[in-house]
Amino acid sequence: FRSHICNLTGGTMDYDITLQDGMVTLLPEPRESSHEIMNSELISPSGASPGPTIIGGFEYAMSYLFTSTATYNFGGAVSDLRLEGSLANDMYIDANRTDVSAYKNTYNDPMDRMLEAIREIAFRAALRAGRDETNKTVTAAEQEVPYSGRGFDSVYKTNRTLMVIAALLNVVSLSVVAATFYGWWNLGREVSMNPLEIAKAFNAPALNHVGSNMAIQKIVKDVNNVPIRYG
Repeated sequence: FRSHICNLTGGTMDYDITLQDGMVTLLPEPRESSHEIMNSELISPSGASPGPTIIGGFEYAMSYLFTSTATYNFGGAVSDLRLEGSLANDMYIDANRTDVSAYKNTYNDPMDRMLEAIREIAFRAALRAGRDETNKTVTAAEQEVPYSGRGFDSVYKTNRTLMVIAALLNVVSLSVVAATFYGWWNLGREVSMNPLEIAKAFNAPALNHVGSNMAIQKIVKDVNNVPIRYG
């Protein structure tokens, strides 16, 4: 059996954090470490004393998250164990799941998880309160803090051998295509890449009534409203 007693009080803390893409992440801290506590402060009640304090909010959060019970009802062969709360179920270790009456049911110590949770809650609450511009009782002052960061740049390295081969292939491809246009000046008139003119050059049936050497302007006039389809 192990017992823990914790005292909740106010204080000034020194947190180790990471800041990435506008998101603050609290780094984990071993339970044995106490160097982050700069000083402790007594938080007075809001209003007349005695009265409520913000410490009660943390107590409520911890109670809501971690209140759990394990009730063992001994009845010989019909003994049973009732677990209530997520913490009891997570920490429960059943060495003999087939026989509850074997008295071998144990639990892991949940203190580390609870301390890490309240540490995260306290950090988030302090972070929010420090930037609460609607609450005139706290400051919205900005603070300069040193930090270390890193960035990534894309660096491309050119393989000169492959670049030369690719350039030569492009030149060869252009030369092969250009060779098909050799002698175009012997046609005796201007030639365009108009699809109607190309269709006439390949004897399209829809253009049989058009002269074989007709310019594109006249081909368009002769076709007029004849329906055609690409593809």
